[in-house]
Amino acid sequence: MKPGKTIRETFGYLKKNERARSDAMMLQVGRVVVELSNVEHVLGFMYGMLGDGPPGERWQYFATKSPNFQARLKLLNQAVKAACPPERLPLWEAAHLKLSGSRSVRNRVAHYGVRQLFTSDRKLFGVELRPPWYLGNAARRALKIADVRQAADELVGATADLWDFINKIAR
Repeated sequence: MKPGKTIRETFGYLKKNERARSDAMMLQVGRVVVELSNVEHVLGFMYGMLGDGPPGERWQYFATKSPNFQARLKLLNQAVKAACPPERLPLWEAAHLKLSGSRSVRNRVAHYGVRQLFTSDRKLFGVELRPPWYLGNAARRALKIADVRQAADELVGATADLWDFINKIAR
């Protein structure tokens, strides 16, 4: 470390010309977060249509009795299979498969931190999401921008599938 430079300037500070890749990663992380929120809203709407109990109380039950995304998805899956005719199920199953299969990436996007990768002469050569360094195997579990973009795109596709399903069963 050069005399007079702070630790932040040496290790944690991005110069203006280094921010583009970091900003691109943050944009994709934001897309995942917002799209996951959109999916949760649609799942709640669907449970309000198909779930057990009085119509005005179904949303409350869905929000409070299922502690996490997987539990809500399981609860809705049971409601869909109980309430829908078999010919409508392929639409649901397509969305359900996308949502079930992307769990690992969603959790990593939510809990990993952005890491900028520099050469020894401080040239930025990449940005990725990584678990904390002290957990081991961080590089092997890292996500590149393309991985995070794909997760966001899959959530957009799943939301579209859910709305297609809703439109089919509402007729």
